[in-house]
Amino acid sequence: MGFLRSLGNSGLVSAPFNMVKSFLHPEAGYEAAGNETQHAFEMLQNFLRPYQNAGLNQIAPLEGASSNLMHPDEMLNKWISGYQESPYAKQLTEQSTQAGLQDASQQGLLGSSAALNNVQSTASNITNADRQNYLQDLMNKYMQGVGVSQNLYGTGATAGGQLGQGAFNTGENMAQSRELQLNSPGMMLQKLIGLIAGAASGKPGAGSAALAGGAA
Repeated sequence: MGFLRSLGNSGLVSAPFNMVKSFLHPEAGYEAAGNETQHAFEMLQNFLRPYQNAGLNQIAPLEGASSNLMHPDEMLNKWISGYQESPYAKQLTEQSTQAGLQDASQQGLLGSSAALNNVQSTASNITNADRQNYLQDLMNKYMQGVGVSQNLYGTGATAGGQLGQGAFNTGENMAQSRELQLNSPGMMLQKLIGLIAGAASGKPGAGSAALAGGAA
């Protein structure tokens, strides 16, 4: 027994053995092909699934962004409620106030309503501009985030499409492989019958032709 095993491992009898095995189990080749097809699809899934999941995770954020952009007044009101004057705007307001008071003092208008209105108007303009810059900066960052989500979703959708096509192709190939696997014993039997019939007829080469294409 050990000698036969060693002989088989040496490769001296592997080719005839494989030939006999293939002859006795014609469905084995189709089964192996189906397994390889399934393995290839599993590898495709492992590669594409993370991209598909990343895309699916962007659906909710994109729906939220779409709703926000359809009601910009609500979104801007929420942003404005969180506005705080920037340090630069505070410094600029202080400087302009001091400059306005000093100018009014030099003109002898210190304490006049016109001078005070001018100082207040300048400070208000600085605050309004700062608030506008704050909102614009938020909107730019918001739209950049939306763009990133759109790119991730697009990548995920592409991966999902490739997975769907791969599943369809794999299913089609597996069905064909399974059909051939189930039909191969009958096909082999038909070839054997043709081989025996050809040998019995005494026609040279008839049996070989039957074995090669008797099922066709």
